[in-house]
Amino acid sequence: MVELPFSSPLDYEHLVACDAPGEAHWFVFRGDELLVEMGPMERPSDDLRVKARPAWAKLPLQKNHNWLGTVAARTLYLGRLAGTQCWAAELPEKAEAPAGMAWAGLRAL
Repeated sequence: MVELPFSSPLDYEHLVACDAPGEAHWFVFRGDELLVEMGPMERPSDDLRVKARPAWAKLPLQKNHNWLGTVAARTLYLGRLAGTQCWAAELPEKAEAPAGMAWAGLRAL
């Protein structure tokens, strides 16, 4: 089977309702920025618009949405990836990143 570049991972299960909220990966956006736990900026970028790329970046893995520190404009349950729930949330433009996390443009990642 040929895997297309924008296809879902094989272990992703699209769902529209969450039976029992628990630990989840969070895709949290503030405008065009994504909230990530980010490693040191040490890799040179191959994109002239981005000075450096982080050594690593990962989505927050949290038990509920209370860790956001602000009220989300909206949340959306996405489903499960390898058994772990996935949520998306939109925060206001002026929302601060929680401790240990940073806002990053998708190009920089």
